[in-house]
Amino acid sequence: MSLGLIFLLALIPSFIALCSSIIGVKSNPGKSKICLIQALGSGVMLAAVVTDLVPRFINIKNYGPLIAFTLGAALIIIINHLSPDTCDSGCEESESCTHEDNEKFKKQTAFLAAFVFEFIINGILIGITSLVGFSSFLLILIAICFCSCTCSLSIVARLIKSNYKTIHILIWLIILMLLLPLSAVLSHVCLKYFLGSIGYIVAFGVGILLFLSLHELFLEAFEAGKKLSLTLTFFIGFWIVLFLKLLVII
Repeated sequence: MSLGLIFLLALIPSFIALCSSIIGVKSNPGKSKICLIQALGSGVMLAAVVTDLVPRFINIKNYGPLIAFTLGAALIIIINHLSPDTCDSGCEESESCTHEDNEKFKKQTAFLAAFVFEFIINGILIGITSLVGFSSFLLILIAICFCSCTCSLSIVARLIKSNYKTIHILIWLIILMLLLPLSAVLSHVCLKYFLGSIGYIVAFGVGILLFLSLHELFLEAFEAGKKLSLTLTFFIGFWIVLFLKLLVII
C-alpha cells in the first residue's frame, strides 16, 4: 500500500470522530447510544483479531509471539493505569469540578495527554495492519472508527463540563485527529524494514487490540445496563465480520 493511500484511509476514523464530536457539541447523544456504538465496535474488533490477525502468528514455533503479545498488553495496561480516564465511555456522568483552578488544569492536561497517546497508538495499529494485508487493514480501520467515535465524544463531554469554548474544543479535536494518520504513516515507514519479523509485530498489536476491544469498548459499554441489547449488538458486530469473510469481501 502506498503512503498516500494509508494516510487518506487513516483519515476516515479521524473524520468520523470529528463529525461525532460536532454532534456531541451541539447535542448530547445519550449514554445508551454511545454504549451501543461501543458494543458494536467491540464485536467488530474482536472478530478482526480472532479471524484475521491471530492466524498470522499462531503457527510460529517459538516464544517470540507470546513475548510480543505480553509486551503489547502490558504497554496498554500501563498507559491505562497512568491515565484511567482515557476513553471513558461517556456512559457515566463525570464528577463536577470542585478543586482549585491549578488542580483542574493539571487534570485536564493529563486527560488530554492520555488521548494523545490513545490516538497515536491507534495510528500505529493501522500502520502495523497495513503491512499485513488489505483485509486486516480494513477490519482494524473499521474497528478503530468506533473507538475514535466514542473517545471523541468523551473528550467533548469532559471539555464542555470544564467550560471550554466550542472553538477551543474543535482545535483540540483537529490536532488529535491529525495524529492518527500521521502516526499510521510513520509506523508503516519504520516497520516495513522489519517485514521478516511481521508475526511478532502483529502479536504485539494484538495484545493492544484485545485490551481496547475488551476493556475500553466491551466492559465500559456494559456498565450502562441493558445488557441484553448490548450483547446482541456485540454479536451483530462479530457476525458482520464473519459474514464479510464468507463472502470473501475482506
